[in-house]
Amino acid sequence: MKLVFPCEENHLKYELHRLCEMFVPEYDPSELNVRVGKGKYSYAALAFLDTKELVIYPAYHYRHPDDLKSTLLHEVGHFAYCDDPDHGPGFKMYYDLLSERQKEIDEEVVPSSYKDFLYARPVRANRYEYICSFCDEIFFRKKRVSLKCSKCHLEMDEKAIVS
Repeated sequence: MKLVFPCEENHLKYELHRLCEMFVPEYDPSELNVRVGKGKYSYAALAFLDTKELVIYPAYHYRHPDDLKSTLLHEVGHFAYCDDPDHGPGFKMYYDLLSERQKEIDEEVVPSSYKDFLYARPVRANRYEYICSFCDEIFFRKKRVSLKCSKCHLEMDEKAIVS
């Protein structure tokens, strides 16, 4: 299915429920308020755990329409499995569950790599990757910077990305 814009909230809710029925039937997304955001070319979506709100950004999905389904499943993980805005160990377990269930589902939704499931595609090419040698947290930047890990507070190792 190609995404047609303007994207309507009713379509997003329908798609969210359909995907949950296929991949995570144990979770009922009815409690989530789904809305369409404005701007944010670099964000696919945001999950607001305290208000149980899921915001989808059409500006991103105009550029990457095939990412909508995996974006919806990604955001469900924050509500259903982690209750955490970060991507900790529970989120990786959620991805592994989706990957296992994807084998039994004909419709290709779940990306083949955890890294692709975690991050929205950059609008502009990132030139540097920063990795925490302790916890493997990864950040991408367009410019060379000095970064400390948000979890461990250790200096992150820099790796230039060849493009």
